[in-house]
Amino acid sequence: MLDLSLLMYPIADLRHYARNEPETFRDPNGLLEDPIVAGDFVEFLSENAQTITDIIGKRKSTILNQVLETTVSRRNTTAKQQKRRHPTAFLERFSDGNSNTQLVYAIAIDRARKRVIVCFRGTVSTEDKLRDIQFRMERIPNPLKDMEGQPETLRIHKGFYDYLFYPTTSGETREDGTPKSKYERILDQTLVFLKQNPDYKLFVTGHSLGAALGSLFSFLAAADERTPKPVTCISIASPFVGGRHFRRAHHLLERTKKLQYVRVQNSRDIVPLVPPVAWNFGLYKHVGLEIKLFPDARYEMVYTQGNHTKRIWGNSLFNNLSLNPIKKHSPLVYDDRLEAVRNDLERLYLHDIFEEIAENARK
Repeated sequence: MLDLSLLMYPIADLRHYARNEPETFRDPNGLLEDPIVAGDFVEFLSENAQTITDIIGKRKSTILNQVLETTVSRRNTTAKQQKRRHPTAFLERFSDGNSNTQLVYAIAIDRARKRVIVCFRGTVSTEDKLRDIQFRMERIPNPLKDMEGQPETLRIHKGFYDYLFYPTTSGETREDGTPKSKYERILDQTLVFLKQNPDYKLFVTGHSLGAALGSLFSFLAAADERTPKPVTCISIASPFVGGRHFRRAHHLLERTKKLQYVRVQNSRDIVPLVPPVAWNFGLYKHVGLEIKLFPDARYEMVYTQGNHTKRIWGNSLFNNLSLNPIKKHSPLVYDDRLEAVRNDLERLYLHDIFEEIAENARK
């Protein structure tokens, strides 16, 4: 899941160059047209290797090629197993046409693992940054308000909520003629792929701002009766998204096996620790299963239910001061730390972990 979060940045960069300076590349159409087929994309990278390195840097270019090689290998194996004659798509949708003013997202299909994956890009544009700092809380209707013990409303980070519910400019409208929101458009597209693949499940991911948008999207999608359950979200370096009522509703979805949410964060990464307090005096709360990664190839895992003193102190700003906090937030550092504990993490089964969470909640 981190692979796709990593790829969002360089793919968006390359598409920007291909769209605005098409003479930069040889045959850029395979990069600009949906769907993006993995094999064609690898060929594009090979034909434009030096240009790509100049644009996004050697390290990112190397990772891009490694991820694509793994993707192609996995899809070729799946194609043989399913006796498919045509190449499978790598990215069914990549929406970045208005990347200076709107969020960037992609929809992928992983046929090897039977997943439809929605991925949001992290902070890049000025508009992204403006949304990040709008951290007053917005009160929204609780989609679970009819369930016992649930409040009527939730308080959510205004910048993230407004970004996800920004009216579309692509022409889709509701029954009353008003424009659909970005959230509605993404969910509609996702439901089409899920309907075409009825045994697939919905996965959501993203890094930084993308993780926050993914957190909110997965929560709302899990509360929607049209999506197959459980919805799974793997967020990377997510800042705070909502308050205590959001956490209560989030826990209910997890206890009722509608949502599996994993929040990955690096030690001494300051982004997952902000904003602790909203401008309008609301306290933010983290949600889900936290996996904290350390530089010495170890991790800690804890579920964000109750007041765990160790977790609260571990996630305090005072305990995470660093001379270079931006580096700790880099997706490349996340990639290194996850790779160091990959074997251990692959032995974990989210289904079993969240079964235990649901069982403990019933006691």
